[in-house]
Amino acid sequence: MFIYGGSIRDLFINSEIRDVDFYYMDYYKNINTLLKSIPNLKFKQGLFKKYFNIEDDEMELSNFDILRPTLDAPCNGLLYDLNTHEVYDLTGYGKDDSRKRIWRKRIDISFKDWSNNINNLIYRLVKFLDKGFNVPEEDRKNIYKELYYVKKDRTYWFFLSSPKYNNDAFYNTIKEDVDSLNLEFTGEELIQVMKKNIDSIKKIVNQKTIKPIQNKRVKKNKIKSRKK
Repeated sequence: MFIYGGSIRDLFINSEIRDVDFYYMDYYKNINTLLKSIPNLKFKQGLFKKYFNIEDDEMELSNFDILRPTLDAPCNGLLYDLNTHEVYDLTGYGKDDSRKRIWRKRIDISFKDWSNNINNLIYRLVKFLDKGFNVPEEDRKNIYKELYYVKKDRTYWFFLSSPKYNNDAFYNTIKEDVDSLNLEFTGEELIQVMKKNIDSIKKIVNQKTIKPIQNKRVKKNKIKSRKK
């Protein structure tokens, strides 16, 4: 069993740990049976069966076979082995980045690979900017330019449609940072692109929610007309 990611990073900067994430090495059905045997424990199994959320995000369990090389950045690529009590640094400079409060792309991969691996980098960027971490200018520019110029799929925008991200504070962080970088577009222009896509995905979700209700009403009307 390994503790990984943000909780280990926060130990290096003496920051408050709000939740703990674990990797386990076992058959997921055994983990499910174990969790069920613990009295009064609240947990749920994800759509991805090897994932477990415990006590409303206080703890997450994921199978070790989905381990990603950096867990989004070197500072988060740290694992604590509960058996040996050792900290494993997956990049070799994650500890140093943690101490210096740096969030960035791994130096040996391309931005394209980073984006494909993490998918939704913008929310991670905003999170670490708000935490006061240093993010290289090149990484920030690449994330914003990709978001502005490259078409994203529906799952991307559905994720950002959550009130957790779709709010003024989230947008203000982006707007202020973009305007400090002298890009080809302004922070407000990027925000409008984001809002347009989020509004579109909301309409699609609403239509799918309304249609089944309408179909049921049509069926009931047909039944009544036959009885007449």
